[in-house]
Amino acid sequence: MKVILLVTILMDVIFGVLRAIREHKTNSAIGIDGIIRKVGMLVSIVCIAVIDYIVNINFIGFVPETVRQTINIDKIGLASVFNFLFIIFEFLSVLKNMVKCKLPIPKKIQTFFP
Repeated sequence: MKVILLVTILMDVIFGVLRAIREHKTNSAIGIDGIIRKVGMLVSIVCIAVIDYIVNINFIGFVPETVRQTINIDKIGLASVFNFLFIIFEFLSVLKNMVKCKLPIPKKIQTFFP
């Protein structure tokens, strides 16, 4: 799951740069803020993983048995939860940048990103 987070972060950076180029709004302060946010996400995932290791938190009880068997997983720690939330956050940012770049995105999805 950490690889998926890294890929979505990379996609967000690429589409963010493309959006800035397309809109002729390159601003290093905005870029630096975005990079700081992304580094902060990665650092927090590492810190939460250490906490997971020490405390041994497991949220698998919240997942139905059929889903557990389907995805073949026996532990969902706090780091996994945050990793999933960060992936969703980054994916929404990627979609927003794709819409702002005028890429062919379905109209229903475009309505969520004015």
